[in-house]
Amino acid sequence: MNEEFHDYIVENDISHLDPMPKRVTPNCRPIVGWEGSELFRSFNDEEREYERIYYSFGFNVGIFIPNLNLQGGTLDGMALHMTAPVREAQAFLSAHLDQLQIAHAYLCEATRTNKLVLEHDAERPFLSPRERECVSWATAGYSTREISDRIKLSDDTINEYLRNAAKKLGASTRAQTCARATMAGLIDP
Repeated sequence: MNEEFHDYIVENDISHLDPMPKRVTPNCRPIVGWEGSELFRSFNDEEREYERIYYSFGFNVGIFIPNLNLQGGTLDGMALHMTAPVREAQAFLSAHLDQLQIAHAYLCEATRTNKLVLEHDAERPFLSPRERECVSWATAGYSTREISDRIKLSDDTINEYLRNAAKKLGASTRAQTCARATMAGLIDP
């Protein structure tokens, strides 16, 4: 985030007017908006004022990536603000959304737990070689289909390995699974 924009938002105590976090749905999909988009046209007067300030700092594309921690019942989010032409920004976001979600979950885990790497190997969750392989590919941003094509297993089998790994790591999302496995030293980032 632009430091001047951040300082302005904090100094004027208007962060609560940010319209993006308010639009998080139960499925926690990222929210992307740009000037003139249907999302931006749906804003109320206070939200429009926030966006006017947003544009005055040169931003024209925003994305909010939510991270719902189902076990803790908390919602964290990462907001990205871009000044690129809308089509270029959309192409960038389309190409890198999975990696952004994983990076966001990793950052959330790092700040939330401060240190997930366990002191004793005996306490560290055990992932099977296939679970580790699937989580490694997911961490690299590969979809279930891409992983299944790469290691020659069905989509259902890949999803089962990822679900098992998530359960062992106490994770509630795919991105959280990747972050926790990386932080626990179970896979290489």
